[in-house]
Amino acid sequence: NIVSFEAGAKYTNTRKALGGVDHEKGIVWRAVSSVDYAQGNAFPKLQAGFDYGVPLPLPNSSVWVYAHAGQAWGERENPLAAFYFGSFRNNYVDDRPEKRYRETESFPGFEIDEIAARRYGKVTGEVNLPPLRFAEIGTPLFYLTHLRPALFAGAMATQAPDGASHRYYNVGGQLDLNFHVAHRLPMVFSIGAAAGWANGDYRKTEVLASLKIM
Repeated sequence: NIVSFEAGAKYTNTRKALGGVDHEKGIVWRAVSSVDYAQGNAFPKLQAGFDYGVPLPLPNSSVWVYAHAGQAWGERENPLAAFYFGSFRNNYVDDRPEKRYRETESFPGFEIDEIAARRYGKVTGEVNLPPLRFAEIGTPLFYLTHLRPALFAGAMATQAPDGASHRYYNVGGQLDLNFHVAHRLPMVFSIGAAAGWANGDYRKTEVLASLKIM
């Protein structure tokens, strides 16, 4: 059995222009501490993150930087004493935000939870390009609204549970096709791809296909 406790704080101040489809400027910061308790041992963790974005001189476009760092403690051999990263982490059918490569645990270009770390620092840069809007595609029961393109690249330094240091990199892109069903139900179909490198060696190219409902 595992008993878990988590506490944290978060601040958000983001804005978007009239007609924008995503946040275009602002800052977000967060700090979270947690403890897992199992088999008489405690496994504390501490994580922090900071996001910063500015608009580009193009309609509804922006550049963002997402920075994350964390430290875990406890017996190195125990799986609870580490953080795990990898993959876009979108489900085939999902109800969470479609751009999950922004999240802490995501690192496209690697298998889900492939990267284990006791300590890490991670930075992802993102360019949101102007959305392509559709005026007359579809019917009242099913119509397209816009296509949102984005490019991203990331770098992460880790200390693995065995004490070894590693460097990981990725680069990719994602297209989000927004549409409405039955007059008012918004949905998003996302496709994307990302290539990953570990310690300078190419690992794989991951392909994404996901439908966000509601």
